[in-house]
Parts: sequence; structure tokens; C-alpha cells
Amino acid sequence: MAGNSTIRKSFQVVRIIEAMPNQPQWHHSGRVCLPSQFLASILVNSGSDIPPVMAFDVAKDGFHIKCGVVEFTAKRGQIWMPDWMIERLRIGSQPGQEERVTVTLLPILPKGN
Repeated sequence: MAGNSTIRKSFQVVRIIEAMPNQPQWHHSGRVCLPSQFLASILVNSGSDIPPVMAFDVAKDGFHIKCGVVEFTAKRGQIWMPDWMIERLRIGSQPGQEERVTVTLLPILPKGN
């Protein structure tokens, strides 16, 4: 990435099983689905094409997980996550309660040789 800018945003948590019920392969993966606007901010800040590999830190109240991305098709302001990630971040399951997490793009490492 060009410069040292940190790309970080807060998102509302949605269970990926609810958002993508016809994609069971993602229900237990180590990947999340983010909105296209977040990808646009990555591209603006990086000054380049889509990085070949992106990793993210997802945080809530001091708990962190590292993950990849399935695709950038989540609704604006939402992150779609597998249940195991939601449990690991200690996110409650109170009906109607909006839970939010902070997502940070991890530094893109240079290509190895």
C-alpha cells in the first residue's frame, strides 16, 4: 500500500448463514463478506489495483480474529460472518440488538521471491 494509512471501519454484524443461505461452503470458512464501498476505500488508499491477497483484523471489545474475504457483496455498513467468528468475538445473540465490529485491513506484504 502506498503510504502508512490505516483502513479501518465499523460494521454491523450479520450471520453469513442468514445473508448467504445458499452458500453453505462459507458458513464455516475463515472468510467474511464485506460491502463494495470498503473495497473502494482500499483501492483509493492503496493507489493500485485489487491486492492479490487481503487479510483483515476484526475486533470487538478487545477480542480479535484474523480473516480473509469471500467477496465484497455485503450490504452497505454490514459484515457477514460465520457463526464461529461471532462466537470467538464474544458477540451476544440478543434478538434485535445491533452488534458492531471494527475491521482493519492488515498491511499488504510484498511479493516473495
